Amino acid sequence: MAQGRNHKALVYFSQAYRVTRSMKLDLNIALAHCRLGDLDKARLFYARAKNALLDAEPQKEFCRKSLPGTANRDALESSIFFARGAGKDATRRDSEALSDYQAALRLSPRNALIASQMAGTLRNLDRDPEAARAFAIAATYGTGEIAKEATYQLPLRPNGEREQALAEAAKLKCRQAVTTDKPQRAFKVL
Repeated sequence: MAQGRNHKALVYFSQAYRVTRSMKLDLNIALAHCRLGDLDKARLFYARAKNALLDAEPQKEFCRKSLPGTANRDALESSIFFARGAGKDATRRDSEALSDYQAALRLSPRNALIASQMAGTLRNLDRDPEAARAFAIAATYGTGEIAKEATYQLPLRPNGEREQALAEAAKLKCRQAVTTDKPQRAFKVL
């Protein structure tokens, strides 16, 4: 969105917020503030939505530690997209959730939680080759339960996709380690 469109969206969302408050509005307002460069306000609205989202999550401490965070604009925007995707995922709006997960993973390409959630959504949409690549990213960069679950899911992919997905993730990991310690914003998973 251009600056003018973000400002108009913020005005619209703020008017709606006066009538009714919701996690969806919190996240949209947070995203608009983030894109306008007002990270403090973006963090405030994101925190409200995140708390509501994580209160419904049985493993909320685990998820809280695995989120991209709010330290900089990319991390905050990635966290917002992830939360939007998780909200849509909870209501089985898989195609819409996938769009948000893809945006989040472009901003945080090494985040195993995002990759794992995106892989599950892709699997629900019967897009198994793409799900295998996302599970491979989660297995490569994840730790603990995320890595264990992602690795477990990989053998279920037919036709050698597991090996291909792991090889692609390993190449990506080596390339990023050699070129930079920071994730590339232009990274595209799918």
